[in-house]
Amino acid sequence: MPDMTAVQRVAESQYVFGILFIFLFLAAAAGVWLYKKLLKENDEREQKIIEMHEKRERDLLEINLDYRKESQEREKKLLEHLEKTTQAQTEMSRTIEKVQGILSALELSVKEARLEITYLKKGTGHE
Repeated sequence: MPDMTAVQRVAESQYVFGILFIFLFLAAAAGVWLYKKLLKENDEREQKIIEMHEKRERDLLEINLDYRKESQEREKKLLEHLEKTTQAQTEMSRTIEKVQGILSALELSVKEARLEITYLKKGTGHE
């Protein structure tokens, strides 16, 4: 068994404290280096996430803009079609009114012709 006084002298020696101090200094330096490395990695990951988020936002805005353009184009085409349909219906309405006028005039002519035929029949004695 080692002598306690020898162990006590070694423990009190400056060499032991020097070695312990160097060991603690190296451990602290390694801890600081590791901490800075972790911070750097976290910053890089955060920057990458931010870039991915910004790219996704730009892509979504571009898609939204494309949808808006397509929607406006569809709306424009629908309005043009609606206008053409309205014009066609207006023309058909006018044509129907003309046909009704012609039919009314024809009906009146037929009535007048009947009256004349009836009058002529009475006048010649044919019934």
